[in-house]
Amino acid sequence: MKRFQENTLMTAIALIITGVLIVLIFSFDQRKKITEIAARLEFSHQVLTRISNFYNTVVLHAGSTRNYALSGNIKSIDSVESSSSSLLHQLNLIKKDLYQIPEQKILLDSLTEYLYKRVDLSAQIIDLGARKGQQAASVLYQTGLGRDYNNRILAITNEMQSLELSRLENLEHESSSSLKQLGLFLVGLLVTILALILVIILKVRLDLKEKKKAEIRLLHFNEELQKQVREKTAELTDIFERISDAFVALNKDFQFSYINKKASELIEKNPKLLLGKSVFDEFSSDAIEPLEKAIRKSMGEQTYQNLEAFYHANQRWIEYHLYPAEEGISIFFRDISEKKQIENALRDSEQKYRSLIEQALDAIMITDFEGRFLDMNSSTCNMFGYTKEELLKISIVDLIEKESLSANPPRFDLIAAGVSVERARRFVQKNGQIFDAEYNASRLGENKTMIFIRNVSELRKVQREIQISEARFRGAFEFSGIAMGLVGLDGKWLKVNHRLTQITGYNEKELLDMNWKDVIHPEDYANDSDLYIRAREEKLEPTQIDERFVHKNGNIVWINITTAMIEDENGQPLYFVLQMEDITERKKIEMELREAEAKFRNLVERSLVGVYILQDNKYVYANPKFAEIFGYELEEVSGKLEVEKILKEEDHERIAGYIESRMANNPGTIHYELTGVKKTGEHIQLEIFGSRTIYGGRPAVIGTLIDISERKELDEKIRKEKVLAESIINSMPGVFFVHDGSSSILRWNKQLESISGYTPEELRNMSPIDFFDGNDRKIVENSIREIFETGSSSVEATAITKSKDRIPFYFTGHLISFEGVPSVIGTGIDISQRLQIEKDLRESEQKYKLLFESNPMPMLMFSNDDHRIIDINQASVIHYGYSREEFLEMKLEQIKISELEQTALNGTGDYESERVSIWKNRTKEGSTMLEEVVGHDIIYQGKDVRLILCNDVTEKIVAEEKLKQSYAEIRMLTKHLQKIREEERTHIAREIHDELGQQLTVLKMDASWLQKKLAPTDVTINEKLKNLRDLLDATVKSVRRISSELRPSLLDDLGLVAAIKWHLKEFERRSGIETEFLGEEFEPSLPEEIKTGLFRIYQESLTNVARHADAARVEINLEQNDGNFVLRIKDDGKGFDLAHAADKKTLGLLGMKERSSMMEGSYQIMSEPGSGTVVTVSVPYEN
Repeated sequence: MKRFQENTLMTAIALIITGVLIVLIFSFDQRKKITEIAARLEFSHQVLTRISNFYNTVVLHAGSTRNYALSGNIKSIDSVESSSSSLLHQLNLIKKDLYQIPEQKILLDSLTEYLYKRVDLSAQIIDLGARKGQQAASVLYQTGLGRDYNNRILAITNEMQSLELSRLENLEHESSSSLKQLGLFLVGLLVTILALILVIILKVRLDLKEKKKAEIRLLHFNEELQKQVREKTAELTDIFERISDAFVALNKDFQFSYINKKASELIEKNPKLLLGKSVFDEFSSDAIEPLEKAIRKSMGEQTYQNLEAFYHANQRWIEYHLYPAEEGISIFFRDISEKKQIENALRDSEQKYRSLIEQALDAIMITDFEGRFLDMNSSTCNMFGYTKEELLKISIVDLIEKESLSANPPRFDLIAAGVSVERARRFVQKNGQIFDAEYNASRLGENKTMIFIRNVSELRKVQREIQISEARFRGAFEFSGIAMGLVGLDGKWLKVNHRLTQITGYNEKELLDMNWKDVIHPEDYANDSDLYIRAREEKLEPTQIDERFVHKNGNIVWINITTAMIEDENGQPLYFVLQMEDITERKKIEMELREAEAKFRNLVERSLVGVYILQDNKYVYANPKFAEIFGYELEEVSGKLEVEKILKEEDHERIAGYIESRMANNPGTIHYELTGVKKTGEHIQLEIFGSRTIYGGRPAVIGTLIDISERKELDEKIRKEKVLAESIINSMPGVFFVHDGSSSILRWNKQLESISGYTPEELRNMSPIDFFDGNDRKIVENSIREIFETGSSSVEATAITKSKDRIPFYFTGHLISFEGVPSVIGTGIDISQRLQIEKDLRESEQKYKLLFESNPMPMLMFSNDDHRIIDINQASVIHYGYSREEFLEMKLEQIKISELEQTALNGTGDYESERVSIWKNRTKEGSTMLEEVVGHDIIYQGKDVRLILCNDVTEKIVAEEKLKQSYAEIRMLTKHLQKIREEERTHIAREIHDELGQQLTVLKMDASWLQKKLAPTDVTINEKLKNLRDLLDATVKSVRRISSELRPSLLDDLGLVAAIKWHLKEFERRSGIETEFLGEEFEPSLPEEIKTGLFRIYQESLTNVARHADAARVEINLEQNDGNFVLRIKDDGKGFDLAHAADKKTLGLLGMKERSSMMEGSYQIMSEPGSGTVVTVSVPYEN
């Protein structure tokens, strides 16, 4: 029975563990799904907001266009242009969000098409207004194209919003399903737990019977458990004591709780004395400054930390690994001083490698697989006579003698395949001199070639001298420091010297019995065989190659062999002379150098961070990434670029201090951030690491740097996004809150505080239902419960503020996970205004029905789409003779014949709220009439319709036509009278000038004759005659003035401009008012009546200035402008009120306006009290 109970308990526990694991897995999966759904919901809300903002901008754009077209307001152009740019920007954002969705892509293409049409139409309206005037822009605007485009855009945006709302509904349904599944699973888990509780209760009842036995067993078990704990503790302590790393454990108060043996050795203190004491009390802050910061940061952020620190007291490098937990922190550390020494040795090795390359006598270079130079040592520059910069611009092919290039190409294809190419070549120096060289090329890394070139011109000369003096050769043969041998044409050794026996390990007799191929490595034999055959057949010059000999003991010996063929006097080959140098050590060094070079290049040249070496305040070395970060070419940096060039001026002193600190034998690594300056002057954010090194035998700073501009921008963007999120929440028009389902509000916006009147402290302790009472409280409670069950809900309820005001709200809520807790996110909008509008709308509908049905004039309502009549009033039935049923089967065109004229009133956008037109309509009997039609665009039963009111104006229009005709006849008569008047003036002026002027001249001559005949002593008569002559002079002047005012002779003789100038001078002389003529020096070709009309207007304007203006200055301007001749008279007088002058109906202004109309021109007067007056007359050229 006991075994059965235990098995039952274990089974129940296993079921619970399984259930918990399933719940955890399922909960994690659901949390992931809910997070994805929340992100998609946020994306959908963002898209809907952008679409709504986009259409609002379209409406603003259309409204600005309408305002310009109807009023000519220039300020509207700026609004049109700014809204056009905003629309294109918003469209790009919507495309970025939705273009990957196929359904939305189709709609976006259509939306783009109609948006460009809408923007283009606005541009056309503005352009037309600028060129032809506001009326032309108004005509284009009233074509209705803009309204059609707006309708299209509205339809597309509505459909896009519908698609996005459908996606929202699917997401909400998916979220609701996931929550339901989780709920069912939790119910199952609850049942399992209840079953477990029942089993445990049963077991407890049974265990009571064996309590005493259980107590005994428990006692034994506790003793056994204590024993095991002691054993495990000892085992764990032993493990910590045996690990190679030092280990200490600190509690959350930074007190030592454990120290292993290795740790006590490193810190040199008794661990028993440290237990329970704070690490910061036992060690000075200077000793553990970097470690203290790392410990506090690791505990504060609960993150793993790793650092290396150097302690001057004992000259040790220590590496720390910090693992934090809630209860404390574990620290593993070890002495890495030896590792640091190895790293320093490696750097010294790399520096030595670079020194070897630079000091080598051979030319050593690195190219790509096309021969272009990538790097070279100084011997290369010396050998060829070029500078390093010149070589970097050419390839090695440019240095090979052209005659030998085609027969002996570089064969980079073999090198790329991993084959080393060694051969003799002839090269050309910069001065044109040709020299012989040994050429050794092999692959380096992925796409590079390392080439060694040795100038052997002198060696060739020596070999030729050896051929001439064989005796001297033999004398030096035996005692030569290098191995030498003679090889027959069959490959047999003919003669060897002592050095060759040392290199090969064979004695002279053994070698003479052997073939030369017996000592050559099999892999090198094929190349040698081919070389000797060619040397014998083609009589090649002495060659030098590197190959491997196999020593008698089996070891490999690298040999540099110089081979020369000896010929007889007939040029026939006799044997080969071989000079051999043991280059095993050199090959080993070369291999190490190549490996070090490849490693260096791979690590530095391909590094994703900038690497530099700084010496004497200049960057003596920099990798390509360093140059790329600052925008320089690599050759502009190395050895040339000064530190200050890439620093802001205010950072010079600080960075100089860092560099001086590193140079002053400070081995530590420094890390800091600063603002760098690129070559272009652009500022970038940098993170820099630097430490001391030795370069070229002198102290230098080596370091790395990273461009962190993007990271800094991202941090700033995240900060701004947080601020923006807070601003959006607080700028919402309604209230916003997050509620966790308990009794508190977790978060809210400023609007909730403002509307409710509660302080943040009060709101923090309130629940959403605390704002309601009565039935509304129950409605809100049920809505919150529904949100937790289904995922969303909405409700209308009246909230009560702190001041007991009652405000109706419309609330919507959705279920979200807020800080890991299922919560309600809710928004509420004050619907007081909406409820009032609904009430007003109902009353308005009742008034409309009463007005529509009882109106004595005909009223019709028809669809804007197909013009089908939707409704009519009783007056329409009486007026047109059709019954109501007949009307509802008809279209508008069945009663409308034509539209004569149209005027839009109070237009908004492309939907004119009121439109007045003159229509020609017919009745059922066929009679026609002219009717004034007032139309309104309205929404009726969800349709776009137009409501029109018809008024029979046939008699009125006929009367207006007769009035227009009469006015035209009066204008013709007035024009004729003006012409007759001017003719009479001309005639009178000529009569006065010719007749009266001649008579006055005769009288003046007679008076002069009489004065001459009188004796000078007759003073009284002479005085009278003098007065008579003065009177005659004044009379002549008056006659001339009267004649000129009646008809200036200058107008007929010299033209309009001369007449205006003359009259202006006379006006200034008589009135004392300063005048200035600003017109162009030209004489327009105008008919006489036009010149006369303009001059009379000009005369009348100056007369008005003299009589009424009190002006000190008058300006006259004549100009040709856009096909018009323009006369402008401007004074700086007191001005007057145009409205008041219009009421007085002064004949002077009316006469000037009438003269302008008779010339088919325009007359405009602008004046304000205190601002002077401007009169402008414009007459077309063609008249």
